[in-house]
Formats: sequence, structure tokens, C-alpha cells
Amino acid sequence: MATMSSAPDSSFSTDAARILQHLAVTIPDQTGLLLAATSDGAMLASSGLLHNDRNVLKQVISILRDARALVAFSSERDRLKRLTLTAGDHLLAITADDKLIYIVNRTITA
Repeated sequence: MATMSSAPDSSFSTDAARILQHLAVTIPDQTGLLLAATSDGAMLASSGLLHNDRNVLKQVISILRDARALVAFSSERDRLKRLTLTAGDHLLAITADDKLIYIVNRTITA
């Protein structure tokens, strides 16, 4: 089930919900999705194991800030595009663009 948080721009939230639904269909092995605004980290939509998981979002934003600071020492050409974290049998694929942070949770199978 997808959820949306309130955001100042309702069209932006509607777009986030559409993106979430699209990702749910196009990433069949995902077990959770979360979309947040790049500008302020506000949760826009979530589903599955990441449904309303503000703790994961907070940790991901902190990790992204640290990773971007490390990448900032290199050239603009080397801009951070994707970050993958694994813990136990879970994998988080994190992608950020100018507007959204996309977090996809997958279960790792042997």
C-alpha cells in the first residue's frame, strides 16, 4: 500500500505517487519503496517494508550528505548518482536527482 505525506505542492505529491506506482510495477523484486524531496528530505510517498519509515529516510539522507561530501573533492563529472547499501539479507538502492530521492528495498536471496 502506498502512502503520501502532505507537501506544499500537491502536484509534486501526485507526481511522486505516480512514480511510486510505476516503480512498484517495473521493479518486481522490490519489497519496499520510498520517495522523498531532495530539497528538504520530506517523505512524499512510500510502500512495502519502507512504508512511513522515517528512520530509514533520516539515515539515508545522512549517508547521502556524507557520500556527496566525499565525492565533492573530485570533479563535477564524478557526481554521485547511485548508492547501494547491504545489511543482512536486505539491499537498499538509493538514487537521487535534482528533485527526488528514490529508495528501493530488495531482499537478497542466495
